[in-house]
Amino acid sequence: MIVMAKPVLVVVDDDDTSLQALTRELESRYGAHYQVVSSSSAEMALTRLAELKAAGTDVPLVLADQQMPGMGGTQLLAQVRQFFPTARRGLLISWADRSAPAPFLEAAALGWLEFYLDKPSRSPDEQFHRAITGFLEEWWREQGRRSEGVMVIADDRSARGHEIRDVLARNSVPFGFYPSDSPEGQAALRRLGVSEPAGPVLSLDTGVVLVNPANAEVAEALGLDVRPARQVYDVVIVGAGPAGQGAAV
Repeated sequence: MIVMAKPVLVVVDDDDTSLQALTRELESRYGAHYQVVSSSSAEMALTRLAELKAAGTDVPLVLADQQMPGMGGTQLLAQVRQFFPTARRGLLISWADRSAPAPFLEAAALGWLEFYLDKPSRSPDEQFHRAITGFLEEWWREQGRRSEGVMVIADDRSARGHEIRDVLARNSVPFGFYPSDSPEGQAALRRLGVSEPAGPVLSLDTGVVLVNPANAEVAEALGLDVRPARQVYDVVIVGAGPAGQGAAV
């Protein structure tokens, strides 16, 4: 029997007390299915990430404190993608540090990370775990396309790329995302024969390739009905958001 290595959750904080508390909180909730690797500096974390990549280990999540000597959290998270393009990257902040959103917003605009999160203030901290579980769920959903589903290749900062991923996720369509400037993304574009695409590229397991498609094109390619049947309706509601649902009620 082959035993696969557990996926690894990486947490980085130069404060020993904070690092131990974060590690305990993660291990107590996720230890049965994940290994937690903690590092006390960004430089140490980069070394561990390189080792994990060389060993073929999955890393779904990297959490890093912003306030660290030398390389800060945002700079560290910016480098995570070269090792693990699909890892969720989160900036850890203290609740009392109200200056934290400023570096986060700049780093998020540059595509260096996905979210910021208050460090646990108690144990168990269900608000902390609710966020972590959500990001892990996103990562696993993307891994579901390894043998089927949809491959999405787009600029990590592309609003349209995020919109397509959200549409697929909300409709429970398994997909994998690869930044267009990552080695995996570049290899996929070459394999698909697409150079300098005008927007996101989708490759379906049916062999269909879509370049910068509209949502309706994506739905049609997946075999979904996008046009109403030919019959008479008393009421037609356009839009599936809160307003459309309210109108339906």
